[in-house]
Amino acid sequence: MKRALPTAVVLVIVLVPGLLVGAEDETVLFRFGIHAWDEVHEWHGPRPAFGEVPGPHVDLQPGGEPYWTCWSMPQDWEPYDKLVVELGEFEGTKRVRLAVSDDDEHSVGIEVGLVGERMKVEIPVKQLFEAGLQTQHVRGVAFFAGKTPATVKIIRMSLVGKGKDLSTCVRHGVRMLTDAERRDANFYWSYSHWAKRVAASSEHPASGKRSFEMKFSGKSLVSGWGRFAHDWRGYHTLACDVYNPKDKPVTLTVELKDTWVKLLSNAYVAKRDFTLAPAKMTVVSCPLANLEGTSGSAGVGKLNKRYIQQMIFRADEASRPVNLYVDNIRLVGKPGQAFAGQIPAEEIPKFGFEHASDKLKLPVDFHRISIPGAAGGVSRLKVGAARVKITPEVGTRMASVASRSEGILDDVYVRALVLQEQGRDTVAWLHIDNLYAPGRNEVPPVLQERFGIKPENIYWSATHNHNCGAPWASKVFNNAICDAHVKAVETAIAAMKPVKVGLAKTNAKFNFNRVMKGPDGNVYGMLDAKYMGFLMDSRPTDTELAM
Repeated sequence: MKRALPTAVVLVIVLVPGLLVGAEDETVLFRFGIHAWDEVHEWHGPRPAFGEVPGPHVDLQPGGEPYWTCWSMPQDWEPYDKLVVELGEFEGTKRVRLAVSDDDEHSVGIEVGLVGERMKVEIPVKQLFEAGLQTQHVRGVAFFAGKTPATVKIIRMSLVGKGKDLSTCVRHGVRMLTDAERRDANFYWSYSHWAKRVAASSEHPASGKRSFEMKFSGKSLVSGWGRFAHDWRGYHTLACDVYNPKDKPVTLTVELKDTWVKLLSNAYVAKRDFTLAPAKMTVVSCPLANLEGTSGSAGVGKLNKRYIQQMIFRADEASRPVNLYVDNIRLVGKPGQAFAGQIPAEEIPKFGFEHASDKLKLPVDFHRISIPGAAGGVSRLKVGAARVKITPEVGTRMASVASRSEGILDDVYVRALVLQEQGRDTVAWLHIDNLYAPGRNEVPPVLQERFGIKPENIYWSATHNHNCGAPWASKVFNNAICDAHVKAVETAIAAMKPVKVGLAKTNAKFNFNRVMKGPDGNVYGMLDAKYMGFLMDSRPTDTELAM
């Protein structure tokens, strides 16, 4: 059956030219002006042009990079009725495609038939929901060309009207939660993977090249927590393909946990048992309609399918130890398509910061500031930068639970930025791709002795990365990090050059308060695990980002 994920949708729309609804009914996402370079810094892709009509004018090529924005708008679209986009200056273009994606990069694509000189496109949020989009967790919007080039001017984008109740809406098609094919597939299982109870394997895939090998021994279980699409409303079945290599039947228990009630231990938990035939693949199907579970304090009740937080697999005690191979964990909706003219997912280009060919660009409103006493325009400030790879050997203890690395996806580094102004102390900024910043006791004396950098002029930072080595568990690794810091500073000093300093600011609309608003409407002042990845606190945040 693979690969049905993630479902991509194209709807051909014939529209009538018109004006947008009144401002009192809308939340404006983007309203572009004339020559408004400072208004498009949150958009990426082909360089736009500007004319006498407001908005960026974009040329899109088949197979080329889309014009896109991510994390620059409200994530929760369910309070709104529709997305409205005003377009103009088509220059003979008959069609343009638009995609909306959610947090898991599931995209719904819409092919727009262009008419007149200026028109609006209305995309109902309800239809996006029915097409499989997680409409509470919208990630981005992109414009791209189909089989022919497209030229279009984007004038305005808004969320308009009052949203509809989506609780009774029916989803269409299949939404793959995970199928072991992505390079980060093991991350789906988080702690269960780190504890070596589950990993992607080339053995017994139902389709594609890999499945998940789940190892059950003693009282062990395999848990997927918070790494999948949470809103299961509108789907009628949770399904997966499971291969049982034993010569006798095995009972597989699937548990689903929601987050409806206040305490994590009191979430409703639904349990379903399935018999796996020996030495063959079994399709496990768990009906979701009126799914009931039990709670520690609330008794029996229906799971809140809007917030499914955890999925747990167990094998029966009599069959352990046993390794089962699970593939294509998916949500199944109504047969058919939400829109006419659905296209394969591969026709919608990937978009977002992780897929961009060009990295983030500086805001246009970049203002230079001068360094006092820089006679003749020659700067007294010198800066050097360097990085040194610190990727530990495979098998190193990880900075998480007691697990060891099984391979390398990306290298990790220490980085040094050294600043030196004539007549003043040298300053060093040391950064590391790790859980924290080790070496804060060992490194400063060395830097002071060799380079004259005072300990109080050393600044430390870390990415807080759990998927790296644990310095506290390996003296060899810790020493290598300290040596790398010194080497990075030495290299940065050797590369120092006079620089000019600039100051810029922009809006980082994707930031949010680190507190969660639960399904019960309460706002929690701490990072409560059961609400991780659901509704962020909607109170205002400081979006200004200085550079």
